[in-house]
Parts: sequence; structure tokens; C-alpha cells
Amino acid sequence: MKRLVNVFKERKFYPGEDTSIKEHYFGTFDSVFLAFLPFFRIDEKHLSKSSFQRVHQITYPHFKSANPDLNLPENISAEIYTNDNPDYPTNDQILRFGKAVQWSEVKKGCDFVSLAELNKALTTTIGSYRAVFARQDLAGRLLQYAETEHVFLPEEGTFDVFSKLSILNTFRKLGKDFVVVENEFLEKKITIDIRKLADEEFCNKIEYKDYYIYDLDEEILFAIDWDDFFFLIAAPQSILKLVLANDSFEGFECDENIRVHWEFGEGELEAGLAKEANVSS
Repeated sequence: MKRLVNVFKERKFYPGEDTSIKEHYFGTFDSVFLAFLPFFRIDEKHLSKSSFQRVHQITYPHFKSANPDLNLPENISAEIYTNDNPDYPTNDQILRFGKAVQWSEVKKGCDFVSLAELNKALTTTIGSYRAVFARQDLAGRLLQYAETEHVFLPEEGTFDVFSKLSILNTFRKLGKDFVVVENEFLEKKITIDIRKLADEEFCNKIEYKDYYIYDLDEEILFAIDWDDFFFLIAAPQSILKLVLANDSFEGFECDENIRVHWEFGEGELEAGLAKEANVSS
């Protein structure tokens, strides 16, 4: 029998890797929608520089020289990525001049078989996978498409401005006046009065590591996690239908089998880990 969990009382806003997403919220919400962080375009006349991906790989000497206080060893073999990229558009530029691009368009442009392949490509570009799961072939096609079509990749693990606007409009549609925001480690919790708040003000109030957004009545929850290019919308089915009615969010509704690593088919993760173990033994 499934254990009834109140994610607000237990402070467990996001499921673990080994748990069904829908099962995690069972007892609090009966429905969960997995929403993609959108790609975007910006008219070049509004940009002095452009880098189509926020995250990029750097050398270890570069990382070491930039962090002298960490007392790092002389050399390591790990790949290092950073999101410190002044050539990537600012949130203000994206909000003022950007236009969202759906995953379905990028999937078609890259000739990917599925949206799962697109998520694998995105995750590979930030070095988030273990080597056995990385798909450099897919990542290469995605990065080439981005440069050719001038499409910017979303930044992982944070709510983008387009999603923030859709979230704000959702609360307004549901007649919610106050929104609660909590950060990644649940160390900061603020309540925002959105009744007279401008769109830009709301976007600025949701900071980089603010991972959980919900209403005072706890009827709907938006949650994101580290390295994800998507976020979760958990709510009763009746409310979720209202939220999704105008296609504000692109994604899919979770069934009992969908987990956080939804991009991997049945047995794919286990097979990869077994292969990795055989190589290392």
C-alpha cells in the first residue's frame, strides 16, 4: 500500500531518483505535469555578444586560478564546467527581447527521435552524466543546431523568465494573491503579494536557487532540482486541467512509471551501470 505523504509537512518537495514522481506526491497531489524549460531566440540587434549556452567547459588551471582560497591540488583529471558566462543573455534581455522556442521545434530541427534524446543532449552538454550515459553525438547535433538557428539553450536547475511568467499567470488565473517561495536547501522562505506586482518584479523576486513555489492554500506546487532542464507542477487533477488549458507549459503528464530520469527507457540505467562496473573491474 502506498504511504500517504504530505510534502509540505514533511518538507519533501521533490522526488528522489529511485521513486516514481507521481508516487512521491501521492497523498498530497494526484497529478503531476513535467514541464520543459524553453529554449529561446533574441533579435541580434539587442545583443552585443552572444553565447548560445550558458554552461561551458573550462580547464582545471583556469578553475584553480579563479579559486585561490580553495586550496586545490595541483592537478585533477575531472572535467569542469561553469555557468559564469558574460556572453549569455541576461534575464532582463531575455524578458524584454526574447521569444520562447518549444522543445518540439528543436527536436524536429535536430532530427532527434524523441524528446528524451533532446534531454540527453542537453544534460550531456553540461557534463552532468556519468561517462557511460553521455551522448556526445546528440549534444554535438544540438550545439550545431543552436549556432546555425541562433537558438539559445535553457539554463539548467533554475526557473527561467518565461516559466516564471507562466507560473505568475497561473496563480492569477487561480485567484491566488500570495505566493510562497523557498530555496534549494529550505533555508529561506518568503511570501510574495502578487496582487499589484509587475511581471518583471515577480521574475526578479524568484532568485537563482529558489526551487519551490506554491500558494498559501498549498493547492499547487512548482518544483525544480539541480541539473534539470524541466520542472514539476503538482496539483489536483481539476486544478491541473485549468493550468494546462491554454498551453502555457510544454511537457507531459506523469504516469506511475515516470521518474526523474524519465529520458531513460526501462532497464537502460541499470544496463549502463552494469557496463560501467564491468569496465572498472
